[in-house]
Amino acid sequence: MKPQGFRTRVQDERGSLALELVVLTPVLVLTLWIVGALTLRAMVAHAQVDDAARDAARVASIARSVPAAKQVAAAAAASSLQRARGPARPSTSPATPSGSSPVGRSR
Repeated sequence: MKPQGFRTRVQDERGSLALELVVLTPVLVLTLWIVGALTLRAMVAHAQVDDAARDAARVASIARSVPAAKQVAAAAAASSLQRARGPARPSTSPATPSGSSPVGRSR
Protein backbone atom coordinates (compact mmCIF):
# COMPACT_ATOMS: atom_id res chain seq x y z
CA MET A 1 0.00 0.00 0.00
CA LYS A 2 1.30 3.41 -0.90
CA PRO A 3 1.66 6.06 1.81
CA GLN A 4 -0.54 8.42 -0.18
CA GLY A 5 -3.36 5.87 -0.32
CA PHE A 6 -3.13 5.39 3.44
CA ARG A 7 -3.30 9.14 4.06
CA THR A 8 -6.33 9.50 1.82
CA ARG A 9 -8.13 6.71 3.65
CA VAL A 10 -7.35 8.26 7.05
CA GLN A 11 -8.52 11.67 5.86
CA ASP A 12 -11.78 10.16 4.57
CA GLU A 13 -12.53 8.69 8.02
CA ARG A 14 -11.74 11.85 9.97
CA GLY A 15 -14.57 12.69 12.38
CA SER A 16 -16.16 9.22 12.22
CA LEU A 17 -15.18 8.49 15.83
CA ALA A 18 -16.94 11.63 17.04
CA LEU A 19 -20.03 10.69 15.07
CA GLU A 20 -20.03 7.17 16.51
CA LEU A 21 -19.67 8.62 20.00
CA VAL A 22 -22.58 11.01 19.47
CA VAL A 23 -24.80 8.20 18.19
CA LEU A 24 -23.85 5.53 20.75
CA THR A 25 -23.73 7.63 23.95
CA PRO A 26 -27.52 8.08 24.27
CA VAL A 27 -28.05 4.38 23.55
CA LEU A 28 -25.57 3.36 26.23
CA VAL A 29 -26.98 5.84 28.76
CA LEU A 30 -30.53 4.62 28.10
CA THR A 31 -29.43 1.00 28.44
CA LEU A 32 -27.75 1.68 31.77
CA TRP A 33 -30.78 3.60 33.02
CA ILE A 34 -33.15 0.75 32.10
CA VAL A 35 -30.91 -1.85 33.75
CA GLY A 36 -30.75 0.30 36.88
CA ALA A 37 -34.52 0.79 36.98
CA LEU A 38 -35.18 -2.93 36.54
CA THR A 39 -32.62 -3.80 39.20
CA LEU A 40 -34.21 -1.37 41.64
CA ARG A 41 -37.68 -2.80 40.95
CA ALA A 42 -36.40 -6.33 41.54
CA MET A 43 -34.83 -5.27 44.84
CA VAL A 44 -38.05 -3.61 46.00
CA ALA A 45 -40.11 -6.68 45.05
CA HIS A 46 -37.68 -8.94 46.89
CA ALA A 47 -37.94 -6.79 50.01
CA GLN A 48 -41.76 -6.84 49.84
CA VAL A 49 -41.86 -10.63 49.56
CA ASP A 50 -39.34 -10.92 52.39
CA ASP A 51 -41.53 -8.68 54.59
CA ALA A 52 -44.61 -10.75 53.75
CA ALA A 53 -42.79 -13.98 54.65
CA ARG A 54 -41.63 -12.50 57.94
CA ASP A 55 -45.18 -11.35 58.79
CA ALA A 56 -46.58 -14.77 57.89
CA ALA A 57 -43.99 -16.57 60.02
CA ARG A 58 -44.69 -14.26 62.95
CA VAL A 59 -48.45 -14.89 63.00
CA ALA A 60 -48.05 -18.61 62.23
CA SER A 61 -45.78 -19.07 65.24
CA ILE A 62 -48.53 -17.82 67.53
CA ALA A 63 -51.25 -20.12 66.14
CA ARG A 64 -52.29 -23.13 68.22
CA SER A 65 -52.62 -25.72 65.41
CA VAL A 66 -51.03 -26.41 62.04
CA PRO A 67 -54.19 -25.78 59.96
CA ALA A 68 -54.81 -22.52 61.84
CA ALA A 69 -51.18 -21.52 61.35
CA LYS A 70 -51.40 -22.10 57.59
CA GLN A 71 -54.61 -20.10 57.38
CA VAL A 72 -53.42 -17.08 59.36
CA ALA A 73 -50.01 -17.15 57.65
CA ALA A 74 -51.62 -17.00 54.20
CA ALA A 75 -53.90 -14.18 55.32
CA ALA A 76 -50.99 -12.24 56.85
CA ALA A 77 -48.85 -12.65 53.75
CA ALA A 78 -51.68 -11.51 51.49
CA SER A 79 -52.36 -8.54 53.74
CA SER A 80 -48.70 -7.56 53.82
CA LEU A 81 -48.39 -7.74 50.04
CA GLN A 82 -51.60 -5.75 49.63
CA ARG A 83 -50.21 -3.02 51.91
CA ALA A 84 -46.98 -3.02 49.90
CA ARG A 85 -48.92 -2.32 46.72
CA GLY A 86 -50.19 0.91 48.23
CA PRO A 87 -53.65 2.33 48.64
CA ALA A 88 -56.38 1.22 46.28
CA ARG A 89 -56.62 3.43 43.24
CA PRO A 90 -59.97 5.11 42.65
CA SER A 91 -61.89 4.14 39.57
CA THR A 92 -61.82 6.48 36.61
CA SER A 93 -65.49 7.36 36.98
CA PRO A 94 -66.55 7.75 40.61
CA ALA A 95 -70.03 6.53 41.46
CA THR A 96 -72.14 9.58 42.24
CA PRO A 97 -75.86 10.15 42.10
CA SER A 98 -76.98 11.63 38.82
CA GLY A 99 -77.00 15.38 38.76
CA SER A 100 -74.31 15.78 41.45
CA SER A 101 -70.61 16.26 41.00
CA PRO A 102 -67.83 14.47 42.88
CA VAL A 103 -66.31 16.24 45.85
CA GLY A 104 -63.84 18.90 44.79
CA ARG A 105 -65.16 19.18 41.26
CA SER A 106 -67.54 21.83 40.10
CA ARG A 107 -69.66 21.92 37.02
